[in-house]
Amino acid sequence: MIRKRIPFFCILLSIASISQAQQDLRFDTVMVESRAWYRDSLRNIRYTDWKSYPSAMLQTSPEDARQHPDRICPYGGELTRKTTSSGYFRALKKNGRWMLVDPHGHPFIAAAVNSFRQGKSPDNRKAFADRFGNDTAWAGASVRAFRADGFNMLGSWGDTAAIRVWNRSSPQPFPYCTQLNLLSGYASEAKRKDPARRDNPVVSFILDADFVSYCDRQAARIGYLKEDPNLFGHFSDNEIALLHTAFAEILRIPDTADA
Repeated sequence: MIRKRIPFFCILLSIASISQAQQDLRFDTVMVESRAWYRDSLRNIRYTDWKSYPSAMLQTSPEDARQHPDRICPYGGELTRKTTSSGYFRALKKNGRWMLVDPHGHPFIAAAVNSFRQGKSPDNRKAFADRFGNDTAWAGASVRAFRADGFNMLGSWGDTAAIRVWNRSSPQPFPYCTQLNLLSGYASEAKRKDPARRDNPVVSFILDADFVSYCDRQAARIGYLKEDPNLFGHFSDNEIALLHTAFAEILRIPDTADA
């Protein structure tokens, strides 16, 4: 049995969390140690002592994908296993557990890179022009580098326009996500209209009647993506500050006409 101490922020794939459909993918187990964090009565972050957790290594790991490319679907799924194909990425509940499925119907484990975009400084632009020359060459070189390191898709804050252009001519497309910033975008807009709300908790803006129409407008802007099989999904927002103290702050808002 291997025992290894790892940083508390590492994500553990617990044996207990592995679905029945994944049981045959497990080829080794290790015991890892981690510290769980919590907040004390004063809302200060504290950490528990180190605790041992069973973890599992999967045959669909990035390293396995590099060693056995014949097992990987063009979209990045596990080629040797298949369920119903829908033509799009989706979530599927099987044997009581949820799993991701790629457009061809193969089980998919997302390993994404965030913030795929160009720098804007003069030095960035010169280096970009010298090395790549155009967006398509940059996207292709980047995707090849990502795949070599075991990544199979773009996460949030990426240059989705560049990757979509590259995907059109690539036999092995690179899935991507969008970032909509629905709540944060609406809250910023509402605060500009009414500066008196600038200190209100961001979650309070969900109750605005105009929030729904704002979300509809933002969704309409990306309607053209709904037929793209390379679209993995959308981030509605990032790191919404949903603390228990926010509800008390919402109740203290003095405007009784506020929703």
